[in-house]
Amino acid sequence: MIYPGGRVSFGGPDLSKEAYARAPRMMNDAQVKQLRRMLDRANFFRLAPAQGDQPPDAYAYEIVARSGNRTNFVEVFDGGIPDALAPLLEQLNALFPKEG
Repeated sequence: MIYPGGRVSFGGPDLSKEAYARAPRMMNDAQVKQLRRMLDRANFFRLAPAQGDQPPDAYAYEIVARSGNRTNFVEVFDGGIPDALAPLLEQLNALFPKEG
């Protein structure tokens, strides 16, 4: 989750000591503005949700964005990511830790 002020949280509401030990992540104002521009360039608020089932062994990306009174939810799968959405997914993936 990315908050309007740039704070980034991940992994859901975890109240364990491990969650408190995580280094906080912040996006600066320029990064937040860039993210908003990427949403606009991808025409995110007009994209339709994915159709069909997730292919086996493929990642599913669920993106929910709210900007002012605009809100949208989009789910896309590896191998079916629209070109306009790829840069946004790259930026979002860079913010979150890799599993493993």
